[in-house]
Amino acid sequence: MKGPGKLLRSDNVIAGYENTRIIYEWVGEKAYLAIDAVRYGGAEGVILYYHNPPMHQIGTDALYAFHEGLDGVLAILEHLDFFILYGANDPVHSGGDLKESLRKLQESLQAKEEMLLSGASIQDVDHLFSWGEARLEKGIVLYDKIRHIARHART
Repeated sequence: MKGPGKLLRSDNVIAGYENTRIIYEWVGEKAYLAIDAVRYGGAEGVILYYHNPPMHQIGTDALYAFHEGLDGVLAILEHLDFFILYGANDPVHSGGDLKESLRKLQESLQAKEEMLLSGASIQDVDHLFSWGEARLEKGIVLYDKIRHIARHART
């Protein structure tokens, strides 16, 4: 494990900081996401860290990893005093997401015209754009999970 994970799991961060167990770990081609239970000064917490962030595109396995990892944190939330989000490099690559969304939107609009010309129903045409709603939903749910954690543990 390169980057922050190697340091944060070394117990050499600061006196009194201790990793107690791994809650979740995801490793991709050049990126990783790790969530560890930690103890500092008698307080119990969690540190979520990512390297070469896994959230390049909203539809990737890495985003699903974020959701799965946060579900693990939510399962132990009542026992936490703090929650730390830590990351190296750029936290989000929204430009790539926007380009991908624009391409998908253009394809959907072209398909819509073809469907309307062939007499497709409004419901079938509307279904063409469900990918956009699904993308928004994933981001909103991720945000809601982090906000929920922040209401119960110092974040």
